[in-house]
Amino acid sequence: MARECAFAMLFWAVVQAAFAWKYGPSLFGHAVVLAVGGFCLLRWKSRGAAVALALYALINMSITLAINSGVAIEGGKNLALALMISWTAVKAVEATFRLQGRFAFLPAPAPATHS
Repeated sequence: MARECAFAMLFWAVVQAAFAWKYGPSLFGHAVVLAVGGFCLLRWKSRGAAVALALYALINMSITLAINSGVAIEGGKNLALALMISWTAVKAVEATFRLQGRFAFLPAPAPATHS
């Protein structure tokens, strides 16, 4: 599942880059952060990268929620995009922690053979 989350983050980076192309170069920073995090997830299945992406995505979602509720700060209003990126980042954290350590899935028992 970590691999799929990494590909999803790379996809969100492309989406952010497309928005940057249309709305202004300040959004390229978001695309770069998502791309680097997605690459780290894909290459190393890094817990640190997953947690950093989750924090980044949750902060961006908080800013988006604040803007949509009327707070006068700079940022985007695309709540759906912020929610999808945050969901992907949280699932990446779950996936990387389930790969190893005490949260790992237990291996399935071998099927019994009858002689």
